[in-house]
Amino acid sequence: MEYPVMYAETRRLPIEKQEIGDYWSVMDGYSLRTDKNALQSLDYIGMLMRYMFFVNEKKAHESVQPTRVLLPSKRDTARMPHSIQAM
Repeated sequence: MEYPVMYAETRRLPIEKQEIGDYWSVMDGYSLRTDKNALQSLDYIGMLMRYMFFVNEKKAHESVQPTRVLLPSKRDTARMPHSIQAM
C-alpha cells in the first residue's frame, strides 16, 4: 500500500502516472476485523498500521489541489557576500 506513495516522493512521479490503476480505490470496501483475536495477531496489527497510513494519505490526497513544483531560479537564490564587510 505504501510503495506508490514513496515512489512518487523519491522519483517525483505522481501516483496517477505510475500506471498502477486507481490506487486510491484499492482498499474501498475493506472492513476492519472487530474480534479480539485480530488485535492479538502481530501480522494483522502490522497490516492495520499500513492501512491507517494509507487512509490518511488518501484523505490528504483528496483534500489537496494539485500544484506545480517550482524550482528557484538563479535570481531567487541567496547571494554570498564577496567580503566580510559586505555582511
